[in-house]
Amino acid sequence: MSEQNNLIDYLNTNYQNLGIYKIKKIKHTDINSTNFLVASKSGNYVLHSSDSFNVKRTEKICRILYRCKQNNANVSEPILNNKNRFIDTRRKLYLTKFYDGNFFSNSSGQLCDLAKNIAQLHKVLKTIKANITADNNQKYYKLLSNKEFEAITRLANKKLYSYDKLISKNIRLLNSVTEYLKNTDHVRKYSQLIHSDLHPKNVLFNNSKLAVILDFGAMRKGSPIEDIAFTSFRFSLFANRQNTDIKNTMKKFLKIYLSFNKLKIEFEDEEYFLKKMILQRINYIVRNRYFNNSNLWISDTQKHLSSLKLADSIFK
Repeated sequence: MSEQNNLIDYLNTNYQNLGIYKIKKIKHTDINSTNFLVASKSGNYVLHSSDSFNVKRTEKICRILYRCKQNNANVSEPILNNKNRFIDTRRKLYLTKFYDGNFFSNSSGQLCDLAKNIAQLHKVLKTIKANITADNNQKYYKLLSNKEFEAITRLANKKLYSYDKLISKNIRLLNSVTEYLKNTDHVRKYSQLIHSDLHPKNVLFNNSKLAVILDFGAMRKGSPIEDIAFTSFRFSLFANRQNTDIKNTMKKFLKIYLSFNKLKIEFEDEEYFLKKMILQRINYIVRNRYFNNSNLWISDTQKHLSSLKLADSIFK
């Protein structure tokens, strides 16, 4: 209890208008951070604590989210402390509002409202001219070079572990998609801030209405098409549908999005960005495995490979 009492004292000192009286840990999957549910006279909040996040980057993201909230975008609202900052740079803490709601339940109404809210979010983010520096791991997401492919193929074939067999079995697919991305003369239109990691665990709903979009830690500059493609794909997989159902759901999502944010986007534009975003996640894991001797996120490899195969078949 001493840790909780100390945090209550800290919060009431640094956020004097909230009247905090209770705090408890929240269970979650990120081993690098600890979150707490904070109860106060003015409502509930979440205290985020981590030794791993970039303080300057997180402060900038919080300021962007604050502006988004002021412009009626449904994002998690960060709370200013008594020093008129969002991040405690010494203790690496920050506070956001707590949002009650449920995860996606495969409702058509939820999907429609999600498309509408992402369109509105993109419109707000387009007006914000902020330079978000990529995190230090960004180099691991880049396309694999021919030399890297040769090294990975050689190392995977030498080992007898099931993971290495998985990579060896799918090396041709990874090479093929990499070549497609290298050779695709795609016009990267509409460069602006995007969420870049929208999936069913980062959005909460109240019945058919979107309550909040969460977790902007991966925010960066990119194309809105990236968010559209990745989001519509991930959410359409929820019911484990057939290819035609996934494709139709993605097209429906795009149509609704464009009715609220009138960009010149065709469904075919999504192929490049969807494949790129999935492949980037695989590249991150594979590079760490074979060049850093790290098994970080290794359990997600099969999931990403399945998604890449599915994306490849959807756009044929």
